[in-house]
Amino acid sequence: MGDFPFVNAGGKRVMSLLAPNGTQTILAIPFPSSLSSIPLSIHRGGAAGPHMAEATFHSWSTEKVDVTIGPLRYRFRKRLDSQTGLGKLTWGNRKGEFFLREGTSEDSGVLVAQFVPRTTSTFGTSKVEGTFQIRKPGLSAAQFEEVVITGIFEMERRRRKAEGYAFNLATFTAL
Repeated sequence: MGDFPFVNAGGKRVMSLLAPNGTQTILAIPFPSSLSSIPLSIHRGGAAGPHMAEATFHSWSTEKVDVTIGPLRYRFRKRLDSQTGLGKLTWGNRKGEFFLREGTSEDSGVLVAQFVPRTTSTFGTSKVEGTFQIRKPGLSAAQFEEVVITGIFEMERRRRKAEGYAFNLATFTAL
């Protein structure tokens, strides 16, 4: 699959996931100007492209996030049931790394993806650079989207909860 740069799209609140060649925008995330109740959306192509996914964050109640990816619906905090055939999945963090494993434990199961911050980044700041790596080979397009999108939304949920997961520039890497 290759490396997928996740870059600022020219505005300080719009991020884009680019194709491996860096010239085509796969998806865009226009971030709201505040931590309001406005859902966070992801669009195919640029920020004006067709709606692809959306998340509503419940910071004052369950701390869960409601996610819609096309016809698929999720409600999760860390753990989710894949709707693309990956089974139970758990997002976790350890020693500054953010990762997704198959199963219900952060300690065991096949590593599906991970976000590794750059050594120059500091968690707890508003911007963390790093690499999002897809570690499980053979993901379908729907599985790749599920992993990437739930990862973006889970990192944003954690950032909103002030656990230090904010990001500005990252690269999505498929191994």
